[in-house]
Amino acid sequence: MKKISKRLASLLCAVLALTMLLPAAFAAEPVTVALSSVSGQPGQTVTVDVTISEKSNAGNGSMIVNYDPAKLEFVSFKAGAFGGLAEGGLYQENGKAVPGKISIAFMVSGTLQEKATIGQITFKILNDSGSIPLKLEMRELVAYTPDGTETDLMDTVKTENASVSIKAPTTKPTTTAPDTTKPAATQPITEKPAESTTAETAVNPGTGEGPSLAACAALAAAAGAAILFARKKKSA
Repeated sequence: MKKISKRLASLLCAVLALTMLLPAAFAAEPVTVALSSVSGQPGQTVTVDVTISEKSNAGNGSMIVNYDPAKLEFVSFKAGAFGGLAEGGLYQENGKAVPGKISIAFMVSGTLQEKATIGQITFKILNDSGSIPLKLEMRELVAYTPDGTETDLMDTVKTENASVSIKAPTTKPTTTAPDTTKPAATQPITEKPAESTTAETAVNPGTGEGPSLAACAALAAAAGAAILFARKKKSA
């Protein structure tokens, strides 16, 4: 009986040890949760992906994404198509939103086996700095075995941070369009010669009288001479 009891006790210890080792072996493979790096110009919006690596067996998790609120403005969060539910928004502290921190939580009805996009964060770039860091901080990540056993992955989870790079604005050289308007046609300027008064003044200088008056004067002189000649001839 003692030998049987010892064998039974040894078997129970082995089963117990194997049971304790199973979750550790299941959680040994690291799970990577990552942010994607993006680039844009000040005033533009950019979208950052939040992804989880394949064969994670993740069932639910939560995280915080830290950013500089003086350089980026949180616009929105959109859940990814990974077969589960995800929500995200500004971190709430004492009932108030805290700029610079985005809280994200997700859950799956089954377990994640393929690489998946948990969600997408949209930012507006406010600053022209060369690079704006984004830091991912995991709060919880739980995996499930096919039989429903929970395994905490926080000891093996690996996070990958990212950044928003600022692109220099592209300025196109300004080109001046050629002037296609035709100059207005100019007519040659011709001066009209001034009317001459030489002929008139030659006829009667100083008075401006016309040629008819001069002719009359000449006829009167001729008539006077003829009368004088006839009188002299009669008296002789």
